[in-house]
Amino acid sequence: MAERKPATKKLSATNTKQEMLDTYNELVAQMETKRESDAAPEQKVVEKAARQVVAVADALTADGIIRDIGGLKAEIGKMLTMLSDRLEQETGRYGAVKQAIAEKEKELAEIFEIQKAASSLAALIEAQNQKRDEFEVDMAERKSALSREIEETRQEWQKEKAQRTAEVKEQEAVEAKKRGREKEE
Repeated sequence: MAERKPATKKLSATNTKQEMLDTYNELVAQMETKRESDAAPEQKVVEKAARQVVAVADALTADGIIRDIGGLKAEIGKMLTMLSDRLEQETGRYGAVKQAIAEKEKELAEIFEIQKAASSLAALIEAQNQKRDEFEVDMAERKSALSREIEETRQEWQKEKAQRTAEVKEQEAVEAKKRGREKEE
């Protein structure tokens, strides 16, 4: 079906100003409708975007801009506060890590000192073992020498004892002969 165009009023010099404005507005609306129906889809998209940009620009008033700036300031303040809090947390964590490192360094120093002392103790024990071994060898040599000396002294003593016993027997024999001679005499 064909669209029916509304009849436009014919203007004359006798029409009132309001009638002329109404007719003008009707004609503008008709022209806009015709242009929209005749326009290509791409052109409609471009016109819609242009209208949106104009609407955004119209919405920008001094009060709106001041309000938006205030909102931005508030957001920036919140972000700075969050960053400050986060920085404080990280600083706290850094301090804790630094403290832990100091404690571990002390612990490592103690372990190092313990190892150093253990090494010294091991060296002392080794030196003591060597001295003990040397002492035991020396004592074994002295014992052996003393045992030999005792044995030699015992043998000499046995020889001397045997010699003395032989001498005593000889003297007794000599005295017995002397007594026997004296008795004979």
